[in-house]
Amino acid sequence: KKAKELAAQAKASPTTTAPTAAKPATPASVTVKPATSGASGALAKYLGMITPDLISKGKAHCSIAKNTTMKGMNSNVENLFYAMIGDAVGKGCPHVIIREGVRSLAEQQRLYNAYCAYKAGNGPKAPAAAKPGTSRHGFGFALDINPRPTVEWLVSKGYLEKWGFERNLLSTLGEWWHIEHK
Repeated sequence: KKAKELAAQAKASPTTTAPTAAKPATPASVTVKPATSGASGALAKYLGMITPDLISKGKAHCSIAKNTTMKGMNSNVENLFYAMIGDAVGKGCPHVIIREGVRSLAEQQRLYNAYCAYKAGNGPKAPAAAKPGTSRHGFGFALDINPRPTVEWLVSKGYLEKWGFERNLLSTLGEWWHIEHK
């Protein structure tokens, strides 16, 4: 059911493409799309806070890790993320590295297989991974960010909460780096 809801949200919100290996992310392609009637209530609540200036500042303050893609990211979530970082920059936010953005089904399957092998005692230690088709990374609603002090700074200053992001895998899997929009 959750996968179907995410697919519907992803379809309702057009996506944008951000650079895949730029360090820092270039602000040249900043586009702010107004909330669409398809945006979920939880997402729509935050969209009015976005400005092109905040997105530009946020992109300039982030690096995208090698082999990480933002292509296919939900454009509203992507803009909210960069706007959140742009908002935090003026208050001393440390540099942000986007370690994981959108994941293909094939990559999710690879991660899931490695995790299952590890749990069965047939492979090296591997982090927990969702079944393909159920990860919010696959729908463009989740990001993994580093370094840890930056994530802790964003949490302690209230920026994740202010912009509608949460670390919902922290208590169950200990994934301090994983954030997604509510």
